[in-house]
Amino acid sequence: MLITMHSHPALEYQGCTTDAPSITGVSWKVHKNFFVQTKDGHEYEIPRGHTRASPVLFNSHLPHIYKDHDVYDTSRFGPGREEDKARCKFTYEAFSCGRHSCIGEAYAYLQIKVMLSHLLVNFELKLVSPFRR
Repeated sequence: MLITMHSHPALEYQGCTTDAPSITGVSWKVHKNFFVQTKDGHEYEIPRGHTRASPVLFNSHLPHIYKDHDVYDTSRFGPGREEDKARCKFTYEAFSCGRHSCIGEAYAYLQIKVMLSHLLVNFELKLVSPFRR
């Protein structure tokens, strides 16, 4: 049996894969100057040519941006909540941020969905710890 979005519409694939990269790290080279703002309102300029290292694990658990920041939440970035757009374009940065996101993002999500489909079709999975609500 092939699992599709139509055969199992209740599964929120995109929500699961969107919150998953919050446990990884990312860095890139800055191509033009930009400003960041702290929660206290201080602005800092990040100059062109510098390498920006961003601890996604830390940034995706900021309590002043994310509600229940320590909980894995598949609807965090969905319609009606959109916590990634709450403060600025640099809030969600698992696949870069701003206008030019990572060109491999769609491919990475596709790979995750293919692996999940394979596991669900070929294995009987069972929850070994209680499901947190």
